[in-house]
Amino acid sequence: MIPPKFVRLHRGTLPRKCLLKASHTQYSWPVRVKQMNNFLYFKKGWGKFAQFHSLKSRDLLVFRYDQDSVFSVDMFDESCCSKKLVTTSQNEKPRTKSSPAIESSKFKTFVNHKKPGGLIAAEELMASSEFPKFILVMQPIYVKSGGYMHVPQEFANMHLEESPRELKIEVGDKTWSIGIVKDRRSRRLTKGWCPFVRENGLKLGDVCVFQLTNAQDFTLKLSIFSSTT
Repeated sequence: MIPPKFVRLHRGTLPRKCLLKASHTQYSWPVRVKQMNNFLYFKKGWGKFAQFHSLKSRDLLVFRYDQDSVFSVDMFDESCCSKKLVTTSQNEKPRTKSSPAIESSKFKTFVNHKKPGGLIAAEELMASSEFPKFILVMQPIYVKSGGYMHVPQEFANMHLEESPRELKIEVGDKTWSIGIVKDRRSRRLTKGWCPFVRENGLKLGDVCVFQLTNAQDFTLKLSIFSSTT
């Protein structure tokens, strides 16, 4: 349950869909907000967030409401020490078998570059990479027809301030040019993004790590880790 006092302070501004960003993972979890008996609750998606982070009774969570429907979450155990992610059978992302490339009359054939390991493998890459990078989980707006993808504001401010109208994304040995739109609060990948999603078989829940491997021509190397859904 979201505390009623907090709800009153933000009346009319809390979204139906939000992201919970665990401070130690740099990963955002989609969660729906639902009203029940005149109270607001984190509902769909909350169970997965709690299970992955091994939350227990008497754990202390501190939520900070950032902009763009994002809650930053600090987690502490009963002794008030920061909780560390421990890989267990509950939160380990199972490895999935690679599926063969598919072909249809409507879409181009794509080579499956997805890697197994889900979030765990993606976080390992984030920790080991020396390039500027960010991590995203594919949301409905990112993979639907006519959709687009938000570039995290912090990354965009640091590395894309002088970016042109498009950037490049490398997957395997192929490069795509994707249009980027800038407004006052965000940057979005738009023109060319939907064909890119189709050609690379991106699906809801896939975990993507973008690394800025060439800052001169704004080239991002993309590593895709299969979702478990």
